Amino acid sequence: MKKSHRRLLRLSLGLLSLTAGIFIFFSIFKDTMVFYYTPSEVFLKKNLNGQTIRIGGTVKKGSHQHDLSQGPATFILEDTGHEIPVRYGGILPPLFKEDTTAVVKGSLQTDGAFLAEEVLAKHDENYQPPKRRTPKDSML
Repeated sequence: MKKSHRRLLRLSLGLLSLTAGIFIFFSIFKDTMVFYYTPSEVFLKKNLNGQTIRIGGTVKKGSHQHDLSQGPATFILEDTGHEIPVRYGGILPPLFKEDTTAVVKGSLQTDGAFLAEEVLAKHDENYQPPKRRTPKDSML
């Protein structure tokens, strides 16, 4: 075998090994690389009960209930087709409100509700700095 053929063979085997390694890496970690699932994706995946996952969606208008004497906060996360009831025993973040996007981390219970251990409220990208007070405003 010529020297150039051996070099080409080594290069081909190296590229084949690299491709196989990348394929194996992504096939193993494809489910763990998801930042969060939508309620529709959770509905389609049946094997998520008990696993710690993140779900992101819009907090349904009129669904948020939180009375400290009655236990954990409850609300519903929705997307275009499905809804997931969420229970959370901690303090909700200041940006959390209805009709905005939230991401919750926790586990799906057998009754279909989601028991959250962390709630992240998302905000829009339009930053508005606080209105600056002038000495003239304080005179009024």
